[in-house]
Amino acid sequence: MALTDYVIMPGEDYKAACDAVREKTGKEEDIKSGDLAAEIREIAETIVDANLQVKEVTPSTQRQTLVPDEGYDGFSRVEVGKVYLTPLTVTPNVETMTYMSDGVSTSGPSPLCGYSEVTVEGMKLQEKTISPSTESQDVVPDEGYDGLKKVTVDGVLLESIIITPTVSEQTLYPTEYPGSGIRYMGFSKVTVKSVPGQPAKVKIKKTGSRTVSFTTAGSSKVAITTTEKELTMNTGESLVIMATVSATSTQSTPSFSVSCTGASSKVCVNSVTTNASNVRIYTYCWFVTITDDEASITVNTN
Repeated sequence: MALTDYVIMPGEDYKAACDAVREKTGKEEDIKSGDLAAEIREIAETIVDANLQVKEVTPSTQRQTLVPDEGYDGFSRVEVGKVYLTPLTVTPNVETMTYMSDGVSTSGPSPLCGYSEVTVEGMKLQEKTISPSTESQDVVPDEGYDGLKKVTVDGVLLESIIITPTVSEQTLYPTEYPGSGIRYMGFSKVTVKSVPGQPAKVKIKKTGSRTVSFTTAGSSKVAITTTEKELTMNTGESLVIMATVSATSTQSTPSFSVSCTGASSKVCVNSVTTNASNVRIYTYCWFVTITDDEASITVNTN
């Protein structure tokens, strides 16, 4: 379509343009289409003649509202001064530290508004190992350290002892750990043996099929069966457990052992002989002493 001397403008667009001109000029009368260009030109000339201000502003930590000084219609330019920030390096401390900018700039006319960066130096921490003590200990870092990263407390050395009662009072102190030069800190276990001559209940039995017997002071030989047998003895008294087994050269060697609680045992005879018929005779003998008021003895045979 060829461009003509006439341009068709929608009525709403024309009215909007006229309303915008009237808003700028303050006029209320209708504007003819032939006068619209002159009205717009008048507005442009008014703006050109406006008295505009160039203003410099000092930055602040507070919000600022700027208005033209008296005699000016507005701003042609607003220049905001540079914010001068200072870097800060901080050494950590156990106390809370607050740092404020001092308001004095050494690099420009503007006061300091804050910090461009804050560097907190790393803390130098120490790992420390201490030995336990019977006294209270305050553990602090050595000179040159800011604190403790880890504190290792060595284990407590405790001694286990067995004592025999006497008619006199006994005071016990921990001894020295063998070969270390370090004394035990205390006792993990103290076992006091029974007073000799006190009544004791003794239970005795055996495992396996071998024939085993025992004797006590003033008694004849008694066979031990797999069924538990109870005796009444006194602490400090002893009994002898015996076993004699025959085996040919083709038979396996028998084995015997004694396990005790509330009693102590030791082997007094452990021998083997061979008779004229080439039969091996195995002889076992244990000496068992009752130490507690309740004792259990088991003879294991195979």
